[in-house]
Amino acid sequence: MPFDLTTEPWIPVRSRDGQRKEVGLRELFARAHELECVDDPSPLVTLALYRLLIAVVLRVDGPASIQEWIHLYKSTQFSDQSFAKYFDRWRERLDLLHPERCEPLERVARERPVQERHHRLGQPFRQRPEPRPEARREDHAAHAR
Repeated sequence: MPFDLTTEPWIPVRSRDGQRKEVGLRELFARAHELECVDDPSPLVTLALYRLLIAVVLRVDGPASIQEWIHLYKSTQFSDQSFAKYFDRWRERLDLLHPERCEPLERVARERPVQERHHRLGQPFRQRPEPRPEARREDHAAHAR
């Protein structure tokens, strides 16, 4: 049983006429000009969804200059062809329940040796050496000049 993020409705949105519904990625970008906003009761979910959507826009049709950003901002809608091509290319990876890729959060973890993962998790921060007291005095003296 697949769950294709591009076609299955899962993103809560509100249309300009106030109707609430869920849409998939394809529909969202095809009808973005007709939608008011992403509308989830949780501000954290809303923020996370906007971050995801911005990442998709940048990946698919990311402007390279400020002029392209202005053109994208002023345009009335996204290019359906660009998004369709991107979603078709990555369809397998955008299916959360794909038979061969059913553990999306472990994809990268499975590729690394176990001992490396544990080592990296066991030492997340390096301690910074304490500055010498005389170095501090010199720094303060330099700023006072």
